[in-house]
Amino acid sequence: MTIKKTSKVILYEAFYELAKTKSLEDITVQDILDYSGISRSTFYRHFVDKYDVMSWAYTSWSNDMLLAQFDSAQSLCQLQKEISLQAAYNYYNNRAYFSNVAKYEGQNSLRKISYRNGIAYYNDMLTKGGMEKISDELMFAIKFYVFGATQMLLDWMENGFLHTPEEHVRLLQEVMPERLQKAIEDIDQRRKRKGIDDNKSGCD
Repeated sequence: MTIKKTSKVILYEAFYELAKTKSLEDITVQDILDYSGISRSTFYRHFVDKYDVMSWAYTSWSNDMLLAQFDSAQSLCQLQKEISLQAAYNYYNNRAYFSNVAKYEGQNSLRKISYRNGIAYYNDMLTKGGMEKISDELMFAIKFYVFGATQMLLDWMENGFLHTPEEHVRLLQEVMPERLQKAIEDIDQRRKRKGIDDNKSGCD
């Protein structure tokens, strides 16, 4: 059965194809309309501007990936690694696009979107895992880690993806703050005691 694409998806796909060969500054809303065949009124019904297209797609993809996998995940440690690897492969397999958009530093830049979504990702993962309240100290560790991970992601893109997605994720895992890693491991321990998590404890 053929699944009909929404106008939002069609507009993003047009933006995606254009961004593989053109800088964001050079892409206009009219370019997106011409490529997609969508009307201007429909575009502005869904998006504020071209940068909003990129932000929507990246955020939707990140949220869908976490929500789709959380219910079946037995271990938050494993879930975190698997989602990180899927994200790394998404960047790597679409490197013509991401190498281009990574150069843009203005409104809704990939740097800002990645940082914002990264914080939301860890917040959602921990709360869905059963943490009632994220302390100020833990949130500081999350922001610190996401800020660094975002910069290293951009370096990876801008330097031509010199190492594999697996290597990129391994390097990020090795520098995760102890406070954040312990918070994830503690949740897995509690889930294990309740019979939710059958995996061994620890994030190694």
